[in-house]
Amino acid sequence: MPQKMRFGFMLFPFDRFERPQDFVEVAKVGEACGFHAVELADRLLLPRVAGKRFMNESWPDGITLAAYLAAATSTIRFLFNVRVVPWDSPFRLAKALATLDVVSAGRVLCGVGVGAHRDEFEQLGIPFDERGRRLDRHLRVMKELWTSETPAFKDERFSFSNVSFRPKPVQQPHIPLLIGGSGPRPLRRVIELGDGWTPMRGTLQQVRDGIQWIRRTAQEAGRDPDSFHFGFNGLAVGVDEAVLKARRLAGDTAAVARERTAAETIAEIEGYRSAGVNYLTIVMPFRTPAEYAGKLEQFAREVLPSFA
Repeated sequence: MPQKMRFGFMLFPFDRFERPQDFVEVAKVGEACGFHAVELADRLLLPRVAGKRFMNESWPDGITLAAYLAAATSTIRFLFNVRVVPWDSPFRLAKALATLDVVSAGRVLCGVGVGAHRDEFEQLGIPFDERGRRLDRHLRVMKELWTSETPAFKDERFSFSNVSFRPKPVQQPHIPLLIGGSGPRPLRRVIELGDGWTPMRGTLQQVRDGIQWIRRTAQEAGRDPDSFHFGFNGLAVGVDEAVLKARRLAGDTAAVARERTAAETIAEIEGYRSAGVNYLTIVMPFRTPAEYAGKLEQFAREVLPSFA
């Protein structure tokens, strides 16, 4: 029997949501349409480049925004895709996520990553080359705080015992940790510390190979391969005219606007499902929140019934 496929959508670019209520309205449409999760990206300090206007300059804190959305929704989950954990204190992050899990009644999914922008780490005073070790340590600290009645931890950086940490997450044993990134170390991190994999890029064959390795290695480690979240970020639906214009100016004569049919989209999703993916992030170009809501509704009408 084919595995169930779930879908999510990003609230991005943030700049196109002019009012806080715009986020709520789009999230509620996605919930009514049957989407599994609404996704939030993470940046702290965006570097300024002379003469360049970024597609998105507004980056609200994802946990704060998710708490606001949780009060207006009831079933849709909140996926951080991904939270750059090395920037944070593991204690503050564990507390904020656990509190969000409580106020949302267990609707938090935490994608975690090392971060990719060296300049951002330099601005924050965090060694870029230590980000992998920081991520691993922070995740171990967070899991200990979430799962133990008497948390205790000791390594070369942190040492604590005889402490209380509450609230605990609603989800047991803890909030799912979905490991971002591709390559040998992120895949091993899925087995050691994670509950799923959410690669940002890669060919379908690379995704298939990664999932097969995780499933095989998880089974060898005594973990249930069917319990893992296997996501993929970025199934493009629709045409972004701004991207097309930039490609044409760069001389790309193949940059032709053509909307994919629902049947073509369904066929592509089936390809991901056959590779083992059970969650897809849908990317849709839009200019206004109302336009975005309409596209979510169209996707729900034309595509979601094939995966109910």
